Amino acid sequence: MFTQLVAAQAPTLVTPENNENTNDNTPYFSWSLVTGVDENYRIVICRDLNGAPNPSDNIYDNWLTENYDNFDTHRENALPDNLWWWGVRIENQPNDPATIGPWTWYRLRVDTVPPVAPTITYPANGENLNDNTPTITWNAVPENSLPVLYEVTIDNDSDFSSPENSSDWISALSYTPSALADNLYYLRIRAKDNAGNIGPYSQITFRVDTISPAAPTSLSASPPGWTNRNSFTVSWTNPLDNSGISGAFYKLDSPPTSNTDGTYVSGAGITSISGITVSGDGPHVIYVWLKDNAGNVNYNNRASTTLYYDGTPPTGSVVIDAGATYATSTSVTLTLSASDATSGVFQMCFSNDRTTWTSWEGYSTSKSWTLSPGDGTKTVYVKFKDAAGNESSVCTDNIILDTTPPAPPTFFGPLATASSTATGWSYTSTIPSLTLSGRVDPGCRVYLNDVPLPVAANGSFSKTLTLAPGSNRFTLRIVDQAGNTTTRTLDVYFPGTPPAPTAAPAIPGAVPFALGAIALIGVAAFLILRLR
Repeated sequence: MFTQLVAAQAPTLVTPENNENTNDNTPYFSWSLVTGVDENYRIVICRDLNGAPNPSDNIYDNWLTENYDNFDTHRENALPDNLWWWGVRIENQPNDPATIGPWTWYRLRVDTVPPVAPTITYPANGENLNDNTPTITWNAVPENSLPVLYEVTIDNDSDFSSPENSSDWISALSYTPSALADNLYYLRIRAKDNAGNIGPYSQITFRVDTISPAAPTSLSASPPGWTNRNSFTVSWTNPLDNSGISGAFYKLDSPPTSNTDGTYVSGAGITSISGITVSGDGPHVIYVWLKDNAGNVNYNNRASTTLYYDGTPPTGSVVIDAGATYATSTSVTLTLSASDATSGVFQMCFSNDRTTWTSWEGYSTSKSWTLSPGDGTKTVYVKFKDAAGNESSVCTDNIILDTTPPAPPTFFGPLATASSTATGWSYTSTIPSLTLSGRVDPGCRVYLNDVPLPVAANGSFSKTLTLAPGSNRFTLRIVDQAGNTTTRTLDVYFPGTPPAPTAAPAIPGAVPFALGAIALIGVAAFLILRLR
């Protein structure tokens, strides 16, 4: 039997505190007793206050007797995660208004679900940074029991046994660590809600690299040396780098003046660049410097090599036998001249028909050459090649090959009847003066005993020979325009003038008789002349 008391004032609620968030779904409720005498209390836990407890919304509605100042929810009556109202009043007799005091209400949130792992927005997983104090950022996690706090841990070991850097529980969505040494780091972040639930970690790796790559080594160009191909490939060996090489810059003909003063080609671990073209003949210096995956680049850490380009063919000429018009032998000497302003003349080759060429050989200014056989006009073809491989246009020179000796002369006059032999002619003259008349092929020269004779344009010549009694030998040498020579001998026999007759012995009386006869003849002749 309970004592009937006048309705008292509202009780003071103690735990949980008003608007408290808890991850305990069987919370312990307590309040302060209103008076010092025995009183009965009613506790209600509901979803919606609606100004007064509605039994249909109540999840708990208990009447506690004998001055209870607490209520302990049991596991079988655990509160689902939600926002709850709980209230206590003095109610000495159930439903008796005369014994009911005013309600005291507190709000409570039950939250037993940990927050999700935060989404790290910077740095990206595996990112390379050239900032040793990077500001780490992440997205806020959705949560019922706010505010949410975050814990950041950074270590250079994946087990986080001895963190390099870490934060306390912070409400900000960013964290800037103290300076980190260049290294690979492991980063993890987790969230804790206002109910005390701690969520799982988000974890990534990032690398701090604040040192620019060293210069590439073994930089070389392909093709090496002089070339007439206006496209090059440069290759090199990368230096060791903390974050690895991500790309390369190059610049032609002048050193770079800034990190980006060049053409950039990206590529993880790049060790070559193709399709580099140059402008104009000559050597071109190319400079190459590197960029790493953290964005570090220093144009002073560069290497250089030279690209040799020559797109202009050499020029040249050939002269046969110093410009001679004729050759009497297939063996001739070629005088060669060639020039190339850039890479220099390197090789030459030859042909007699512009179809079949010799192999390329080293350039020189003189060459012994054999013409194709057979008399006639011959052409020699020559090509030159410079060190870059450019071929000149075909250079030519002509010469007339004449290997046939001139024909012997044809004689006129008395010598037309001279007897011909294998080595010349023979003739007998009855007079001491003989005219040598003949004709040779036009253009030929005639020598008589090594003395040149005048030769007319049609090849005719004439010479009076004075004969001595007996055998007379004359040597005729005919030389054609090419210098071929035919030599013949002319043997003329002249018997000489007959000797005077020998006088007969004197006959006695004969002399006076002869003298008389002569005298008579003279007288007769005189008379005849007178008579006429």
